Amino acid sequence: MDVATDLKWHARRRVRILLAGIFAAMICVGAAMLILRTGEPTLSLDQIVLATVREDTGVRELRAAGELGRQRRIAIQASADGVVQSVNVEPGTAVREGASLVVLSNVDLELAARTAMAELEVTRAELSSTEARLVGQVEAQRMELARARSELEISTIREKGHRRLFDAGMISEMALSEHRSAYELAKLKVDIESRKLAAVEVEYAVHARSAATRVAITQDSSDRARDRVTEMTIAAPFEGIAERFPFAAGESVKRGDEVVSFASNSGMDAVVRVLERSAQRVRSGSQAMIVVGQHKLPASVQRMDPQVENGVVKVTLRPTSVLPASWLPGQRVDSLIKVGGPGRSTVVRRPVGVVDDSSAVVLRRSPDGKTAVGVSAVFGIGTEGEVEVVGGLSAGDQIIVSDVGRIRAGQIYKLR
Repeated sequence: MDVATDLKWHARRRVRILLAGIFAAMICVGAAMLILRTGEPTLSLDQIVLATVREDTGVRELRAAGELGRQRRIAIQASADGVVQSVNVEPGTAVREGASLVVLSNVDLELAARTAMAELEVTRAELSSTEARLVGQVEAQRMELARARSELEISTIREKGHRRLFDAGMISEMALSEHRSAYELAKLKVDIESRKLAAVEVEYAVHARSAATRVAITQDSSDRARDRVTEMTIAAPFEGIAERFPFAAGESVKRGDEVVSFASNSGMDAVVRVLERSAQRVRSGSQAMIVVGQHKLPASVQRMDPQVENGVVKVTLRPTSVLPASWLPGQRVDSLIKVGGPGRSTVVRRPVGVVDDSSAVVLRRSPDGKTAVGVSAVFGIGTEGEVEVVGGLSAGDQIIVSDVGRIRAGQIYKLR
């Protein structure tokens, strides 16, 4: 009786263990299914917005914020070491744009400019002499070729005449052979002179291309040397007041020293802050727009500060029309500056949350269209509707530009 009871107890124990194992397996399978569903979330195509990355050559608008400022004050710095040769106006004098304020001298720069100019003249003289020699050779060879062709024509006529005489039995075959040889020599001479002319013309063409390159390089070097000397003359960057001259005539200055403190005497400009990378595309004179609330005022880029502070460049915008009376110095403004790209650029519809000059993770659709994966992309500047793609995406890629929440690089979404 005890043995039977023991067997029943063991049987019930095995059943309980089996049931527990099945229950645990079901839990594991359910957890695995949940993990799989969590690892690859699903997006419905009718609830997202897709955009295609494409190439474009259009003008972009760079957005930057800043403030209005009356009485612009700038520190004009020496572009190189030198000595103050003259101070041309008294402190506090109002001057027009372009008026000479301070003249600096630098013996090394002036010598370099004169040397570069002399090298340019020598290069031009050498190239001119070589060109004259080659032109003479070309003309002489053309004359030789013309002479050879004339001799060939005469030999041709003679050869035909002597063949008639031979056919008439008036001359021997030996005499005919001699005239035939003279004709062949005349043909050979024309061929040789033609080849010589071609060689001289090739040499002349190579020289012409080389000469243009050498002159361009030497001219550029001379221009840059002359520009460095010209920069030693400090001129008023705009109509205003020369407030202060830290150095007197005869004193030495170092590159970067302030030589003039200058301020505008009327009107207001907007000084906006642009990231250094974007500032490389801004050019003096570029069209711009100063924005305060709903008001937009046309302007142009007047000046770019040569100093970079914390990765930011200050750009001065000058209004091209009258400012509203409600606009005051120190007032915060936004701006749109038109800039051209460096040739063709890649753009896409601006994804939600992406700002200019930033990086973000976006969902790129797979070629088969069934999934989208998170990729890191770098964006440049753009308009309200489009933004430039700097890296991470290529023309033809499709990305999701609508808001799908937080995305991680490498994260995969199923599309249905």
